[in-house]
Amino acid sequence: DEQAAVGAENLLNTVQNTHYSFYSRMYASLAPVWQSLVRRSRLARPLSPGDYTVVADLVLDADGNLVGIEFRERSPIDSFNEAVIASARKVGKFPNPPRELVDDGTRVRTMWSFTVNVDDHSLLRLAPPRRID
Repeated sequence: DEQAAVGAENLLNTVQNTHYSFYSRMYASLAPVWQSLVRRSRLARPLSPGDYTVVADLVLDADGNLVGIEFRERSPIDSFNEAVIASARKVGKFPNPPRELVDDGTRVRTMWSFTVNVDDHSLLRLAPPRRID
């Protein structure tokens, strides 16, 4: 659109939108595995209502292989933290990242949020994993 603003103010130029295909393919690989693992997790006790969120950087090499997971925020429920680790490891190889995202030619960091909502009846509702800029 010739009428759209050019530069940093244009939301279409954000990293998320510029590399939409890469992040979309990462999501498509990760989300179903994580959701399945959380649904199958055995909880030792009923959970209090609320949101239980895990925020983690998935660290990939230049070929898309998982090389690390760095937690920024952990859930008080260990099985939710473990589901993030297990799902990322199970996927193992993500799509090849765009070269613009590779730091120093070796690593890509993508931060993701994984949230489980527990309602008043102890039912789990899984929010889709969300990439955080």
